[in-house]
Amino acid sequence: MKIGIDIRAVGRQRTGDETYTRELVKNLLTIDFENQYFLLTDTKNKKEIREIQQALQLNSTSAKAEIVSLPTPLKKLWTFRQLPRFLFSKELDILHVQYITPFAAPIGTKVVTTVHDVSFEKYPQLINKIDLLALKMVLPQSLKRVDKIIAVSRFTKQEILKYFLLPASKIEVIYNGGADKIFFQEDANKKAWQLLIRQYALTNNYLLYVGTLQPRKNIPFLLENFVRLKKKYAQDPKIKSLKLAISGKRNAHNYDKKIDKILKRLKKTNPAIVKDVLFLGFVDFHLLPVLMRQAKAVCLPSLYEGFGLPIIEAMAVGTPILASDISCHREIAGEAAIFFDPFNKDDFIQKARELLLNEKRTTILRERGKKRALDFSWKRCAQETLALYQILRQGVGR
Repeated sequence: MKIGIDIRAVGRQRTGDETYTRELVKNLLTIDFENQYFLLTDTKNKKEIREIQQALQLNSTSAKAEIVSLPTPLKKLWTFRQLPRFLFSKELDILHVQYITPFAAPIGTKVVTTVHDVSFEKYPQLINKIDLLALKMVLPQSLKRVDKIIAVSRFTKQEILKYFLLPASKIEVIYNGGADKIFFQEDANKKAWQLLIRQYALTNNYLLYVGTLQPRKNIPFLLENFVRLKKKYAQDPKIKSLKLAISGKRNAHNYDKKIDKILKRLKKTNPAIVKDVLFLGFVDFHLLPVLMRQAKAVCLPSLYEGFGLPIIEAMAVGTPILASDISCHREIAGEAAIFFDPFNKDDFIQKARELLLNEKRTTILRERGKKRALDFSWKRCAQETLALYQILRQGVGR
């Protein structure tokens, strides 16, 4: 088969989308030496292409794979202009994208799209208006055109069926993979930890948030209630010295501007505590396991998720998880997390205090998490995705 995969997310510091693309492609190329892969990007920058090659470990595999550069000055139209031209010139057997599909493809090309979540349907007020309009206009038709939709969780499949008129048989649930092997290495990298200490002024007493800083991530709630937690239990040494470390780019697309408003207010009312809030920016993938391992807990207050890779990464390193009580988090974490109501300030504070002070409970969470993390595998994700390609090639599809 000739298989084309949209890899534009690789190297763009887009957290979940980038991790999914990188790990799926890497693992496909380690299990499949028969089919030919065209890895499609919109950049022609040689440095960026070298970085993509390194990220995908193309030099360490003998699989048939090549990066294909399809540059365009209008990157938002890439899917509708550059991609179809390539499809009709190569006549691929399979095209795999995320969310949005080209308007036209050769009859023999089966199209697969991965949908991570449909948060814009549940919380339209939390997304950029231009992005919302584009998704509302384009995504329904994209989902109708494709041969198969990959949903990354059972919850995501249910949400797709809830908001779009599609047959359930068109949607396959293929879980995202697990944490990279470096998250399972028990020995903390001392050099990496020293670098983190110098770069971010970290101690080993902090809550950690990992992800984007979009409105649905509920970061203002986390900031306000971190301050309330510190004020209410200031007499406890463990909480008094506690810091909050937040990774994620503050200048990224769809950044939640309420974060800046909350910080401005908190700096006036609680300046001493706000100094304990550290914005780390985008954290390099190789530093992330150490950053997670040293945290007291990974805290994920999101209002809506389709999967939640940081949950698996935190479980793999053995760090307790404090997560919002939403369907997806329950599905992925199982019994390996403490869940709180993301709209209830008191519930968050109570659960955070319990996690920080109850060592017996945190020990149980660590053990459950390490066991649960083994249930997810990028190799399995690649195997199931390849099997789907093969089924489509044999004629099951549109």
